[in-house]
Amino acid sequence: MSRSLSIAIFVESDFTESWTIRKLLKLRGEAATLFQGSLKSSSFTASRIWKELRGGESKCVFSKHVWEAILDMVGVAKAVGSWKDEVLWAVRNLRGKKPKTILRRLSWIAYIYNIWTERNFRQFRNQHNNIDTIVKGICDIVLNRFMHK
Repeated sequence: MSRSLSIAIFVESDFTESWTIRKLLKLRGEAATLFQGSLKSSSFTASRIWKELRGGESKCVFSKHVWEAILDMVGVAKAVGSWKDEVLWAVRNLRGKKPKTILRRLSWIAYIYNIWTERNFRQFRNQHNNIDTIVKGICDIVLNRFMHK
């Protein structure tokens, strides 16, 4: 099975129960009581718990704005969707060896790396960068890698 196919299968899978989540809930009595009735339900998913704990749909407007700017710079006209939609789009569209495809693939990888780095800076160092700084950092990484390949 190819790597991209296995990623797509993983992303499209809808797990109705998660051993890890059930195990964690057993370890924390107070967490288990929050979801007591839903453990046996077929709609019990980690995603549902996440949404309940965060008080609704989890959205990161910051990362969406960064990705919109990157897509615009590499000439892709599409609306930015959910994380699942973006991963599926990447699996389907970032294959090949044409320069434009390589540029877009490098942009995707640099985007993920920079968003993760920004998340860690915010979480552990209490430092925040603005969207323009992140986009410039991504462009620098992509251009440097693209030119020296």
